[in-house]
Amino acid sequence: MKKFRGILLITILIPTLAFASFGDSFNNLLNRFFGNGADQAKFSSFESPQDKRDLPVPEDLTGFRREIQKEEDALNEIENRISEAQASLQKVVDEKSTAEYQLQFLDQDISLTQQKLAELRRQKENWKKKLEQITREKSNVEAEERVLKRDLQNHLSKNFIHDESLGSGSDVSIFRWLFSRKTVSQILEERMQKRLYEQRQKQLIRQLENSREKLADEEYDTAKVYHRVERLTQQEADQQRLLKELADAKARILAEKRLTKEELEREIAEARQRQAESTIVLQNLRLGMKEFQEFNQENSDQSPAEQSSSENAENPAKLAFPLKIPRKITATFHDLDYKRVMGREHLGVDFRAPQGTEIYAPADGVVKKVATNGYKYSYLIIDHGNDLYTVYGHISRALVKEGDQVKKSDKIALTGGTPGMLGSGYFTTGPHLHFEVFKDGHHVNPLDYLK
Repeated sequence: MKKFRGILLITILIPTLAFASFGDSFNNLLNRFFGNGADQAKFSSFESPQDKRDLPVPEDLTGFRREIQKEEDALNEIENRISEAQASLQKVVDEKSTAEYQLQFLDQDISLTQQKLAELRRQKENWKKKLEQITREKSNVEAEERVLKRDLQNHLSKNFIHDESLGSGSDVSIFRWLFSRKTVSQILEERMQKRLYEQRQKQLIRQLENSREKLADEEYDTAKVYHRVERLTQQEADQQRLLKELADAKARILAEKRLTKEELEREIAEARQRQAESTIVLQNLRLGMKEFQEFNQENSDQSPAEQSSSENAENPAKLAFPLKIPRKITATFHDLDYKRVMGREHLGVDFRAPQGTEIYAPADGVVKKVATNGYKYSYLIIDHGNDLYTVYGHISRALVKEGDQVKKSDKIALTGGTPGMLGSGYFTTGPHLHFEVFKDGHHVNPLDYLK
């Protein structure tokens, strides 16, 4: 009895102490999975093999099984939560990448718009200055034209009165000649000078009128261009404001996605910690139950037939090869080359198989898990009873669903593994079947179980 007690405590203590960083003390683990102190004593304290009251009873084994089932359910729930959180995390990562990609283009558009806006503002200022200059020139010409017209009008009015008084015509009137101190030639010269003055003034006025009209047309065209540039400037300013608003919105979304990503990563890390704790305790429970069964077998009266049955139960289960093609191993259990290249342990055996090769159940069982993850790693798990599970990795298609009862040689899936194909995952090197065997809570060499 003391031997069993010591084995059971060591079995539970050592893995738990090795992972003490998970934060739960050994006593908390016992309280969680074995109940109160009385329950702990029931599983881990036997005074003497001769004391029949302390010998293990069937209820103890039932308690182990109940706790194992409870822990398996908790572990499945944790794994489901991890899968959901990972899916959510991948979605957030994709949305974050999309937001970053869009924000990058928005920044480029904003930069280009700023350059356009700066150029348009420069042109607007130039056209404004040109319009102001033309307007000033036009005003000066109009003012000069008014002065010339006024002077000419005054001159004409003055000459008109003078001519009315003294006569007009090409000849010099006797009346003007008699009352003038000037000679006839002087009078004629003066008249010619007046006519030349009038002609010159009229010519200047026409030139000013032409200049004014030309400046008016130029002012109109310049004003049109100026207002067009002004509209474009306003449109670019509105575009820039809109782009900045979009960029601000994308930046807020990106910040939210980053925060959500961090939260999901923390949640996954915490769930993985709980998963590790649960896995350790589950392994301890299974090992404890195994020690319990061995102790019960050593200290109970068994018939030769019963002993023979127990011995047969210890023999490795024989499984049929799950493929109908010649066996070709590309990576063995705990393959050293695989570990060197991939940086992790290889917990199964890889069999070369063309993409889409049919996989057959190696023994009767129940489908416990079908994980079809798109282009990520897809797999299938079958429970064969007696704590024996088989795993089929890199499948491209599942032909069964969770809960299905399968018989030996039933088709269950199609192989995969071709990089970039459905179900292959990120670490595959070519088409093959990754085959694992899980016995009594541990990965074992599948070749020991295959016929």
